[in-house]
Amino acid sequence: MNSKMKILIAGDPVDFSVRISSSLRKRNTRTAIVGADADNIVKSAVESSPDVIIADDFLPLKEMEALFKRCCTSAHEPLFVVISDDAHDELRTRDMNSKVFFLARYFDADHLVDVLSRILCREPDCDCDRYAALIINELGKLHISANTKGYKYIKEAVVLTCTVPGLLDSISYMLYPVLAYRFRTAPRLVEAAMRRAIEGAWTRKDLSDGMRYIVSSDKGKPTNYQFIYSIVRNVCGIEAGKHSVRLCRK
Repeated sequence: MNSKMKILIAGDPVDFSVRISSSLRKRNTRTAIVGADADNIVKSAVESSPDVIIADDFLPLKEMEALFKRCCTSAHEPLFVVISDDAHDELRTRDMNSKVFFLARYFDADHLVDVLSRILCREPDCDCDRYAALIINELGKLHISANTKGYKYIKEAVVLTCTVPGLLDSISYMLYPVLAYRFRTAPRLVEAAMRRAIEGAWTRKDLSDGMRYIVSSDKGKPTNYQFIYSIVRNVCGIEAGKHSVRLCRK
């Protein structure tokens, strides 16, 4: 990594936080521990500006979302991950309009750091730059207007999916929230902007040849998933269902 990822760990009992901190520090991260108290978590987050906050599941979802918002400032927004007994073994939200991610308690620290590094683009060997030119060329062929918000979301979605393929496994609960985190907006706005950009391109009369590999013309305009997946497959050679971002030990 270019610099150590800063991670704030919040939870009780203490052994929960110490165990996670010990595992993460082996991967060249800087960790700090704070108890499961909302005010102390906010104070520590504002003072230290961590890249990621990993918290025990000690509050209901709505209260966790409120806590997350309190940890954000005008200059910094951390990635917020809640460790829960009843969560999936993938980094995903429970509500498609939330930016609070949940992960099962038996996660693999090494794999989690790898995925977080790519989401945060903190790895020097990240493939983001290598794919960018190819993706821009592909979007140009498909007449996606570079002046729209949808363009930057689609471009970033393809770059991210090329580097973390499993994000497309759940576009609503994984990819949209990750993009919303990166662009400091709401997942529903990411989805809507992408849809409008694709619809605008689809209505062009000269687009039938360019869109042919995306979806059959007799099936109508492609969904956001179909559009992104087809570009990912064309640019990166990645097939849906072949990868995952499962982060837990079996």
